[in-house]
Amino acid sequence: MARNNENDRKSKQPNFRGEHWNPKDAAQAREILYRFVVRARRVEAHSMVRDHSVEKYVNPSMRVEYKEGQPVRIKYIMPDQEIFESLAARTRPCILASEPIYLDKVFSSIDSLLDERQLDEKSSDLLNACRTGFENLRDKNGGMSYSVQIYDKDGSPESEAMSDLLVGDGWLHSDLVHANPKGNKAEAARLPYLDRYFAGTSFFSTLAIVIVQR
Repeated sequence: MARNNENDRKSKQPNFRGEHWNPKDAAQAREILYRFVVRARRVEAHSMVRDHSVEKYVNPSMRVEYKEGQPVRIKYIMPDQEIFESLAARTRPCILASEPIYLDKVFSSIDSLLDERQLDEKSSDLLNACRTGFENLRDKNGGMSYSVQIYDKDGSPESEAMSDLLVGDGWLHSDLVHANPKGNKAEAARLPYLDRYFAGTSFFSTLAIVIVQR
């Protein structure tokens, strides 16, 4: 009987690096889908997914507070950081291209095993919704809710406008993975941590819903 543990199959783990990827055969496609199902069940078992609270953070929300004679204050609506980081850690392999269960590889494996056969309408709509959600996260602009820009003390821009998805991706690489961000991600890393985390909550909440969508 197969155990619900990704480590059981590490000895069979092939090399999946590369932007565009297709499984070499049906066995490899099934391996990808097995590993994805194991991961998806872990995401589904997380407390924020079980109680549906993750849905609250898909769309970024903030409260503006103003008192006469005082500066305007903006308060981000965010989940408990420790709890949310555990959810982000469970979803993270599905958005990193170097991982075997990167969603693009999962979709390619499904297509390979279908071999031009058609899904029923409900399953097809669900798969297309997952693809769209993933593409919006990957292109950093398709599902943008807001953008931010860095200004100097004189009010002159020091950076290009960055979408919330780009900033959320920056939180993934600089704060969750602790990688050395480059390009636009490096620009996002210049923002205060709270701004990066706020964007990350929307990014990974959306990813969690894409993973467990049913």
